[in-house]
Amino acid sequence: MTKFDPNRRALFRRLTQVPAQPVPEISYRRPPHAKEEVHFLHDCNQCGDCIQACPTNAIAMVEGFPVLTSSAHCDSCLACSMACKSNALDTSQMQVRVSSACSASLAAYCQSCKEQCSQDAIAIESGHRPEINSEQCNGCGACIPACDFNALSLH
Repeated sequence: MTKFDPNRRALFRRLTQVPAQPVPEISYRRPPHAKEEVHFLHDCNQCGDCIQACPTNAIAMVEGFPVLTSSAHCDSCLACSMACKSNALDTSQMQVRVSSACSASLAAYCQSCKEQCSQDAIAIESGHRPEINSEQCNGCGACIPACDFNALSLH
């Protein structure tokens, strides 16, 4: 049997009484249409093509990977996604969703989102909320800032 050591017992008591602090996650805002972080880091080959393609210089390299430096400068033109050969930036899965913040009666008069859609992917029928045609929508997000009610989001 081992000899009793009060210091060891005190150590274990302190460890069980102090809540464990989670390891802080470093979170960066990735360029538009970036996959989930784990998949993005796996697929990105760190070539920098997205940075070169960005006409507004909204993307920079941080720790070897592209990061969106300021969303105010990003105009969702898709140039970075088109330049990405590794498919770390993938527009094929992006969809615009309409929340309940957009009421059917309001949508019939507003139509701001529809007016901003260059792909004609938004249909608004009388008495209904906007419907997004996923076949036509390219995921650019131009409709999102047009909505005064923040009813649109890109997922």
